[in-house]
Amino acid sequence: MAETSNWHFETEQYKITGANDPLHETFRAKPFYSIVRESIQNSMDAVLNENEPVKVKFETITINQRDFPRLFKLRNHIESCLELHKGDSQAEQLYGNMLEYLDSNQKITMLKVADFNTRGMEYDSEKINSDFISFVRGEGKSAKAAGSGGSFGFGKGAYYVLSKIRTLIVSTMTENDQVYFEGKTRLASHRIKGVQYGKDGFYNKDGMDPVDDLADIPLIFRRNERGTDIYILGLTDDKNSGEHMIRSVLNNFWFAVNQNLLNVEIDTKDIQEFINRDNLDRVMNEYYPDDKETGSVNDIFDWNPKPYYKAVKHAGEADHFMLFEKTLPILKDVKLFIYRNEGLKNRTAYLRRPAMIVQKKTDNMISGYVAVFVCNNKEGNDILRNMENAAHNEWRTEHNRDDDQEMRKKVYLAYKEFNDFIRDTLRSLSSLDDSSRIAIAGLTDYLSIPEDLMEKEEINEGSQDSLAHGALSNEKIEGETGSLTTEQKNNISIKPTVIKPGEAQIIKKIDLKTEGENDFLGGGETREDGGGTRDDNNKSKDPVSGGQSENGELRKTIIPIKYRVAAIMEEGRFVII
Repeated sequence: MAETSNWHFETEQYKITGANDPLHETFRAKPFYSIVRESIQNSMDAVLNENEPVKVKFETITINQRDFPRLFKLRNHIESCLELHKGDSQAEQLYGNMLEYLDSNQKITMLKVADFNTRGMEYDSEKINSDFISFVRGEGKSAKAAGSGGSFGFGKGAYYVLSKIRTLIVSTMTENDQVYFEGKTRLASHRIKGVQYGKDGFYNKDGMDPVDDLADIPLIFRRNERGTDIYILGLTDDKNSGEHMIRSVLNNFWFAVNQNLLNVEIDTKDIQEFINRDNLDRVMNEYYPDDKETGSVNDIFDWNPKPYYKAVKHAGEADHFMLFEKTLPILKDVKLFIYRNEGLKNRTAYLRRPAMIVQKKTDNMISGYVAVFVCNNKEGNDILRNMENAAHNEWRTEHNRDDDQEMRKKVYLAYKEFNDFIRDTLRSLSSLDDSSRIAIAGLTDYLSIPEDLMEKEEINEGSQDSLAHGALSNEKIEGETGSLTTEQKNNISIKPTVIKPGEAQIIKKIDLKTEGENDFLGGGETREDGGGTRDDNNKSKDPVSGGQSENGELRKTIIPIKYRVAAIMEEGRFVII
């Protein structure tokens, strides 16, 4: 069919915009992983029938440039960007690569992101917060309701970063069966025939509104049922794209899939997979065969969802799969699922509506566990949303953007109450641990620093209160109480060594090993030359073998042990434990 749309750019006179696009740069690290997280979150925020799962499909398709001559007149604007910004190495590389791609590929690959059982995107030219305007035309803004998963409007950058020509096409059908269609590109300031244009271009009929007549929408882009299709033109190449997308589904939305809130289909050139509650076990075992989790809590690309999924799926089936439920004063109904097993990373995953994992945190109050904290009621969800950052991967009180003092107070109290609930639950489990462990009360006030806080201090070098650099601080880090447990091989009593501040004693010569541990030869006597016991010829014997003294008395066997040193302040003195 003949095209009815053209590219339209606003004219500008005094402003020059370059090639650097911060919206684009935000998601460069793992673009296929990011597009899954951002797009599914958008779809889950727009569910139409809450009794049915939302379905999101990621599909690669192609179109021919010859079939859409007006659409691909975009190259004229790209050439103009290259000309105006000549001498700018970043612009020359970016727009040069765009032109090379268009010259080399008559067939253009697109990633189609389609959702079903969603409300679509409403458009109202009089309402700048309508869904379609916010997504296609808005900058740094969102039309999402208070309880939505995303609210900053930055997530759309995940779509543009995958496009070699920074161009999208959006086609939607609303609850009222109204259709809207429009293309959007993000380039730079450029000049054509003496007229200077801005960076944003829109592919529609009149340069003002999206196409709203089904007959004027090309067949390949027509939406025939409620929901939204987003096409990413000139899809970036990545041979592992399908795997990254599946891992993102499993890491970020396993809970939604397990609760039958979400189905996901991935149909790319390298992978075809459908993920729903019925086959979640199979897919999870294929991509995550064990419970081991590497990397830090802040490196989402190294997360392993499997132990957390098991914590929820098997809750109550055995003693090491537990479920704790409580109604909190501010957040109302919450749940905490805990899975205990040796070797687990002592981490808690946190989530709210729309059932996406927001963050993970480490707490070493007890060892060998993972936990899942869930707040799925509307009132609690709205409060948690107010403590979420722009990337939707952290809850902290300083992220609160509400000026209402009552809400600010609620956010502060809610943050404290869910942390207290989690730590009180863990503390109750520590008392049930094997009696062959020693509990040193209060020691974790000094040693149990949450992993995410440690990493932040390491990143902020030179920080006045940086723990990583040994500076002193009187501030007590929230969530650092409890007891440290350690294996006890024999019945022993621990007698602390007391040293006044400023004093120092050399007790033994030790060799510092990795991970802060020390090797020490315990038992028997040691000599200044480092030897162990001596034989009749005054030759050193193996220091771990023991032996006899000159009068025939048996010496103790010397064995290597590993230990850590800790100190606490009591009555003006350091007590080394």
